[in-house]
Amino acid sequence: MKKMNRAERAEAISALLREYPDDGCALEYGNMFQLVAAVMLSAQTTDVSVNKATPALFARAADAFAMAAMSPEEIEPYIRSIGLYRAKAKNLSAMAKKLVSDYGGEVPGSFGELVKLPGVGRKTANVVLAEGFGEQRIAVDTHVFRLANRTGLVNAPDELKTELALMKAIPEENWTRMHHALIWHGRRVCHARNPECGRCCLEGICKHNPWPTGGRQAMEENKAPEQQSAQQAKKAGYRYVVRQPQFMKYVVANVLSRVGDCIDGIAYMWTIYQMTGSASWSALVFVCNLLPNVIIQPFSGVIIERMNKRSVITLTHILRAGIVGIMLAFYLGGHAAPWLFLAMTFATTVVETFNLPASTAIVPKLVDMEYYEYAVAFDQGAKNAAQLAGAGLAGLIVAVIGSAGALMIDAGMFLAAGLILMTIRMKDNAEAVDKRHSRRPAEYLEELKEGFRYIIGKPGIVKLCVLFIITNIFTTPMNALQTPLAAEVYAMGAEFLSLIGITISAGAVLGSAVYPKLNEKLSLNGIVRYMGIGFAAIMVLIPLAKLFNTYKLLAAVYGGAVTFGLGFFSSIVITAGNVQIVKSCEEQYLSRSMSLFHSATAFSAPIAALVISGLATSVSTFAIFLVCGIAMSLMYLFILIRNPDFMR
Repeated sequence: MKKMNRAERAEAISALLREYPDDGCALEYGNMFQLVAAVMLSAQTTDVSVNKATPALFARAADAFAMAAMSPEEIEPYIRSIGLYRAKAKNLSAMAKKLVSDYGGEVPGSFGELVKLPGVGRKTANVVLAEGFGEQRIAVDTHVFRLANRTGLVNAPDELKTELALMKAIPEENWTRMHHALIWHGRRVCHARNPECGRCCLEGICKHNPWPTGGRQAMEENKAPEQQSAQQAKKAGYRYVVRQPQFMKYVVANVLSRVGDCIDGIAYMWTIYQMTGSASWSALVFVCNLLPNVIIQPFSGVIIERMNKRSVITLTHILRAGIVGIMLAFYLGGHAAPWLFLAMTFATTVVETFNLPASTAIVPKLVDMEYYEYAVAFDQGAKNAAQLAGAGLAGLIVAVIGSAGALMIDAGMFLAAGLILMTIRMKDNAEAVDKRHSRRPAEYLEELKEGFRYIIGKPGIVKLCVLFIITNIFTTPMNALQTPLAAEVYAMGAEFLSLIGITISAGAVLGSAVYPKLNEKLSLNGIVRYMGIGFAAIMVLIPLAKLFNTYKLLAAVYGGAVTFGLGFFSSIVITAGNVQIVKSCEEQYLSRSMSLFHSATAFSAPIAALVISGLATSVSTFAIFLVCGIAMSLMYLFILIRNPDFMR
C-alpha cells in the first residue's frame, strides 16, 4: 500500500477531524475502574455488546473492592454474551485484586503501572490514559490498524509500529481526537468488508481508493455508492490477493497438499477394490474418512481457538507426511491389508479435523476482509487446479512407479507444504487475550456449548446446515461408491477414476473463477438455490451411462461431461456456504462455528455410507445413484419454489 506524503497526511487529518469533531469513546462507565474494565471487555468484541453487559456487572461490582470479592465464576454470568468471556472474567478478577493489593483500589495514572495489571495491554492502557487522565494518546486496535494502513496514513506491519508511526505523523495535540476519528470513520464509512468510498471524506487522497477531486460528486450523479464499491473491489480483487506474499505461501502449501490428497486417494481406493472386489469395502473406507469429522471436529475448533493457527496447520501437514510414511513402511514390508487402509484413512482424517478450522480462521489474518471472497475463490481455484493435475497424474504415477513410489511422493508433498507454512507471518491483534493458557476439560465443553448457542442464534446458518446435511446424504454414493461406479455403471477401470478426478477438478476450477461474478449478480441465498438445482440435476444424470456403456468412447465423454458439471456446481454451492458462515460470525466464534457447522453437516455422511454399504450387497450401484439424484432434485426444487429466502 502506498503511503501519503506530508501534505496529504495533513489534509487527511484535517478532513477526519472536521468530519468527527465531537465523537468520543462509545463505552459507558461511571468511574476509572469501570473504564478499565469496559476497555478490557471490548477486546475482540463490539462496544455495543460491552455496553449491554456492563450495567448489570457494574451494579454488582462498581469498584475494584467489590470486583475483587467476586470469583471469575461469579463474574462470568454477567459477561456471557461477550466473546471469550471466561478468560476475560479471570482477567477482571485478577486485575481488581491487584488494584486492591498494590494500589489501594485506585487506578494508576502511568503507562508502566497500567500494563502491569492482568489483562491490560498497550491499547487498554492508552485508552485509559486518554479517557480517564486526559493525556494525548494513540490507542491502536485492529480497526485503527486497518484504517491507518488502508488509507495510507502510515505503512506499518503491526499494531505497535502503527502506533509509533501515527505518533510521528499526527501532531501530539490531536492524538486522542484522531484515535476516535479513525474508529468512527471505520464504523460508519470505511467498513472492513465493503467500504463506502462514495461518501468518504478522504476522496482524492486515500491510497486505497484515490479518486480525483470531485470523484464523489461524479459517482453520485451516475450510480449508487455500493455499486461503485463493488466495481472497485472487482477490479482490484484478484490483483490484491496475488500480491500478498503470506497468503500466497498459504496457497502454495494448499496446492501441494491437494496433489498429495489426489495421489493417496486414488491409490488407496483402487488398491482396496482390487484386494476385495467389494463395493461395501469402498463404502467402509468412506465411513472411516468421515467419522472423525463427527466425533472429533466439534472439539477441534474449540481446542485450536486459542492456539496459534499457523502452528496448527503446519503440524497437521507434517503429521500427514508421517502417516503416509507409516503406510509406506507396511506396504514395503508386505503387510498391506484392507484393515490397514481403514486405520490410516481414519488417522489422516483425525489430523484433518484440526486443519480445517485453523485454515478457515487464518485467511482473514492474511488478507483484508473486503477481499476475503476473492481470496477464498483464488485459493479454492488453486486447490482445484492442483486436484486437476493430481487426479491426472495419480493413475500414471501408480502405473509407472507403483504404489510405493506414489506414497513416497505423497509424503514429500505434505512435508514440503508443512515447511512452507512454517514461514508464514500473520498480523495478529496485539491486544488479543492470551490464547495459550491451559484450560480444564470442563472449559472446553463450556466453550463448545457457547459456540453451539451462538450458531443456534443464527437462523440462516442453521437452515444452511440442514440443507447441507440432506445434500451430503444424497451425494454420499459419489464418494462411497466411486470405484463401483467406474466398474459397474461405466464398465471401465482405474482410468475412469483419473478421468472423473480431472473433470470434477476442472469444473471446480471454473466454478471458483465464476463465483465472484455470480456473487455480484445474486445474493448468497440465490447462489445456493439456483446452483443447487444444477448440482442435483447432475446427480440424476451420472448413472444414466449404464444405458449405453457398451460404447466406451461415448460413455467416457458422457462421464467426463457430467462430472465436470458436478465439480462446477458443487464448488459454487460450497464456497457460498463457507462465505455465508464467515460473513455471519464474529471473529472470536469463527473457528468454533466452522467446526460445528462442518461436523453437523458431515455426521450424516458416515451414517448414509453405512446404509449404502448394506444396500450395495443387494441393490445395484445404478439404482442407488438414480434414487439419490431424484430425491436431491426434488429437495432443491421445493426450496426454489416454496422457500426462496430460506437462509434469512
